[in-house]
Amino acid sequence: MSDRKKRINWKAVLTLITFVAMAGAEYALRDQIGTTIENLKDANLWLVILLVPIAGFNHLMQAKMYQLVFRILGTRFRTKSMWRLSMELNFVNNIFPSAGVSGFSYLSIRMKDEDVSGGKTTLVQLMRFIMLF
Repeated sequence: MSDRKKRINWKAVLTLITFVAMAGAEYALRDQIGTTIENLKDANLWLVILLVPIAGFNHLMQAKMYQLVFRILGTRFRTKSMWRLSMELNFVNNIFPSAGVSGFSYLSIRMKDEDVSGGKTTLVQLMRFIMLF
């Protein structure tokens, strides 16, 4: 067998582990999921529907903030790429609840492809936290 065939596809393995973990969590929380679905009938449907565009607008504003801070530091990005980055950081910070520390690491790794230094990404995240709080 060639080395390419022998090599383990870690991305596929991690995806499979994630799906198994999600299925296990769904099974373990099935009673709470059912209760939540039952309680949705008591919620104001219009407010629930409005949550999606409000969340999108929130990510857009965070994207504009990232864009502005990077521009101040001399690096320009399109709003679309910063919007996606904002959603990725939100996901990372929710999956790994570490008070935002995981977002610092993720942003540094993510922006390496854009030739942005780790120091600059750390400063951007620090400025974001200062402006946010």
